[in-house]
Amino acid sequence: MSESILNVSYLAVALVELVNTVWKILVLRRDPTPALILTVPCLLFSVATFVLATPVVYRALGDASGQPNLPTLVVDVSIVLAFALCHVLSMLWNPQHRDDLKALRRRIIRWSGIYGLGVLLMLALFLAADIPGPSHPIDFNVTYGHDPLIFSWLMVFLFCHGCGIVGTYLQCRNVRTDDRRLNRSVRQFGRAMIFIFGFIICMALAILANFMGSHSLDWLAMVADGTGSIGAVIAGYALTGAAVGEWRQELRDVKALQPLWNLVAAGTGHMPPNSNRLMGGAGRRLMQRVIDIRDGTRRLRPWMSERPAQAVEALTSTMGSPGMDLKAVQAAATLLDATARLNAARAAWRAQGHQGEPPPPGAPEVVLPGEDTAQPDERGHLVRVAKALSLPIVEAALITADYAVAPVADRQGP
Repeated sequence: MSESILNVSYLAVALVELVNTVWKILVLRRDPTPALILTVPCLLFSVATFVLATPVVYRALGDASGQPNLPTLVVDVSIVLAFALCHVLSMLWNPQHRDDLKALRRRIIRWSGIYGLGVLLMLALFLAADIPGPSHPIDFNVTYGHDPLIFSWLMVFLFCHGCGIVGTYLQCRNVRTDDRRLNRSVRQFGRAMIFIFGFIICMALAILANFMGSHSLDWLAMVADGTGSIGAVIAGYALTGAAVGEWRQELRDVKALQPLWNLVAAGTGHMPPNSNRLMGGAGRRLMQRVIDIRDGTRRLRPWMSERPAQAVEALTSTMGSPGMDLKAVQAAATLLDATARLNAARAAWRAQGHQGEPPPPGAPEVVLPGEDTAQPDERGHLVRVAKALSLPIVEAALITADYAVAPVADRQGP
């Protein structure tokens, strides 16, 4: 394969990995968990690997350092460190290890020692070897693999690299969490290890043949580079896939919650300052939406009635409700009704020449359906409530309860 093709392909892979890295850094700023703290340097080592392996960069670094083939050592060390972090990261993903943190710590220390020793051996063998010139950015391994010291260095590299791949794959295969999106990303990451292990097999065969005096398998070195590149792209996407999916879901939920926010926050005249013009990430906007809706719901509590929820239940028992979240529909009807009651009371209060808010009715406060939803499920419940606002059964329930409520589409925020 020509150096021009490798220059383009390696830099393209490096760019993909760089985009993944930048994304993870942005996520890390919002949620600095141990797993994310390890993910960022792992991706950075991957970027460094492909940039330094690019022939034009390889030659420039070799010329600048006076060691034409020094970049091969730097690339190999970067690969070992990247997969050492992948191995540790996969241990943190596995919920089974969190039950015994001391055992997890010992396991991480043990494997860190193995990888650290491997890097030191690679450095020692590189310094001991008298590597001739010129530089060989494409075929260094099959050009100098016959030298005993270089062969030993490459075997140490492949051993450490293989440990990282196999260890990561075994951990990913056993990870089972409550997060469906994370499980999918972990499975993708495990599949990426299978591709990258193809690099180990192909490169090991090519180097062994070279050490035995044959160049008949040199072509496998090119195959190894291809499988390694494909695996790296898959692994990089897997590392960011869960975060990207969560970000997209947050954006969808922010949009889905807008009608409910218009109703209970903006629609009640208690809109938080600049809340409808929030800046920042989707997660921050979503969190603020949930807080605003929660606060608006509390303000509406004195105006809530049991009649809309009862009307919804009566209609569903008559008409059926396949796939319908009954509590979400009841909550939607109750909130629409409470908003209409509040706005009608305000109009009457001001028509009498009064200022401020009208006094709430003296009826006992009612519990909003779904109010006991656990906090982890609250966001999903509110999204379902927001979507239920425009359902025909809600309008029918309000009519049945003898309350005229304007369509949701007419309730515009500022």
